[in-house]
Amino acid sequence: MRRFLLPLLILFFSLGCGGADVPGMEQLDLPKQDDTSPSQDVDTLAPSDRLKNDVQDTDEPDTPPQTDPGEVDEKDTQGGDDPGDTHEIEQPDIEIVDIELPYPLCQPCRTDLDCKGSADNSICIPDENLGSWCGIACTATTDCPGDFVCRRVRDDIQQCIPPEGESCPCLKRYVDAGFVTACWIENEWGRCEQERRCDQPCTVKTPEREVCNGIDDNCDGNIDEGLGSTTCGLGECEVTVQNCVDGRTVECVPLEPSEEICDGKDNDCNGEIDDKIPDLTCGIGICENTVPACVDGRPQVCHPKPSSFEECNGLDDDCNGEIDDMGTVTCGVRACQITVERCVDGVLNECIAREPTDEVCNGIDDDCDGEIDNDIPPITCGTGACQRTVTACIDGVPQACIPGLPSEEVCDGIDNDCNGEVDDMGTTTCGLGVCERTVENCVDGVEQTCVPGRPGTETCNGLDDDCDGTKDEDVCPCPTREFGGHVYMFCNSTTYWRTARDRCRQSPSYDLVSILSAEENKWVTETARSFSNNVWWIGLNDRDKEGTFLWSNDDPVVYTSWASGEPNNGGNWRNEHCVVTNYGGVERWNDDQCTRTFRYICKSK
Repeated sequence: MRRFLLPLLILFFSLGCGGADVPGMEQLDLPKQDDTSPSQDVDTLAPSDRLKNDVQDTDEPDTPPQTDPGEVDEKDTQGGDDPGDTHEIEQPDIEIVDIELPYPLCQPCRTDLDCKGSADNSICIPDENLGSWCGIACTATTDCPGDFVCRRVRDDIQQCIPPEGESCPCLKRYVDAGFVTACWIENEWGRCEQERRCDQPCTVKTPEREVCNGIDDNCDGNIDEGLGSTTCGLGECEVTVQNCVDGRTVECVPLEPSEEICDGKDNDCNGEIDDKIPDLTCGIGICENTVPACVDGRPQVCHPKPSSFEECNGLDDDCNGEIDDMGTVTCGVRACQITVERCVDGVLNECIAREPTDEVCNGIDDDCDGEIDNDIPPITCGTGACQRTVTACIDGVPQACIPGLPSEEVCDGIDNDCNGEVDDMGTTTCGLGVCERTVENCVDGVEQTCVPGRPGTETCNGLDDDCDGTKDEDVCPCPTREFGGHVYMFCNSTTYWRTARDRCRQSPSYDLVSILSAEENKWVTETARSFSNNVWWIGLNDRDKEGTFLWSNDDPVVYTSWASGEPNNGGNWRNEHCVVTNYGGVERWNDDQCTRTFRYICKSK
């Protein structure tokens, strides 16, 4: 919109009288210009911000945003930008034009006086914060040149002004004549102004909150004003300083406190006068008196109260430093005789002879029978050969019982090592297999001999019946191997899972193998591969409930070694409820149909 006025003016003045609707330059009622104003051709005119105070828009100007005076941002506390910085007001490129307009229309001005000249009815019209220019009086838009319009700009004063959204062009004759206006930046902190010709940019400083820096930050003509003073410290330490002196922030530092004395002043600067001065106390017993040490800034004197005769009342009546010092009273005879204070805790004390008690080791005739420390039984300590018995009391001193030293245990019916066990000499095991026997080495003080049992005939039952150290050798229906205390049969004949289980159970204590650890799994698989590198039935199955696997011999399922993706039941139609090992030639398991035939492995209990 701002660039719209220039082409129209150029067209207006170039056509002159050539157009029917646009009057020529000579047809405008323009004042004669000063002969000293030089002329020069310029391409375009300078746009600016739109005018304020249009006759049809009389709203009050915007009020700058208010800021809580207590809010100080980081810029304020640290001095902000360089106070000498200026900021160019955003505006289009400035261009100078050399066209004729009625004088003083569009002349840069500061006050109405700048616009009087030959047209006393011209006034200075502000153009937002870019500055002000002169208008000329009018009664209708037809009184104005070109696209200028007639608007009421102040009270009943009408002036020719550019159309809405446009600004006056920067005329060369006003530039050459040195006419200036004032541009400004205004915010909540104040207003900063700068004089400029219309061909010069506005580089006015931005007003800022006044801070302590020796600079007029808010452009009000004062330096470091309104920063106030600070009072710090209490009592005699209180001091007041100006917050800013010579552009430097002044820190308020209280005076040093001193020890509080009775003078009606707050010497230690804690906000209290004559405090922490302890009361004065004098006298003892009922004569004791306590008075304030300081009253209204004056030191005080303490005088004791008067004394009286001592009574049994819990008080020091005679003020000698002793409470109820009324002597003692004695009653009873021999060991039961007792002496007590006549007055205890303010109450007269009755003397009651001691009652006889059980004798204890204390050098006193506790039972009042005329003998000291009698009837005290001896002390026994230790066990076995270490047991000792000593007199419990000697000369009123309790005695300690110390057990004897233990020795190595031997078979003699005595607890030689004093551990509470007689002849605890361990056991001896002899024999193999079912012939194995274990006996105590010593019984009733007599050394024992271990005799193995008699061997029998070897049978396939997981035991070493013939006591030769090998279980089920050459008597089982399938080859056997031992591992971890169990006997395993590796049966190369193929059959169904159920048949394999029943065949295993035909041999006493055998069942299909259960595998309870990674070590056992590795040994079982490697041994099976030494017979055949095929899959083998093991005892794991979920025949009773799908997905709940159990060992056929009821061992707990504490270890599994499923192949990847197994168990999968092979699809519901296949019903894979029994498990094989050596799946894929490794120590991995797979669920398979129980009706398939594979080799099988048995294991003894």
